[in-house]
Amino acid sequence: MTTNPKTISANTLAIKALEQMQKKGISQLLAMDNDTYIGVIHLHNLINEGIL
Repeated sequence: MTTNPKTISANTLAIKALEQMQKKGISQLLAMDNDTYIGVIHLHNLINEGIL
């Protein structure tokens, strides 16, 4: 856990989320709508959906 987690806009495409995770060496991003937490995008979810 961190006090400053990596985030992504809720309307960002899944492939862009994957690119960010790979670039930063992380396995999850918090999805945000403006300043509101929407959910978590996890690398395993992208794999399960065939994005990777």
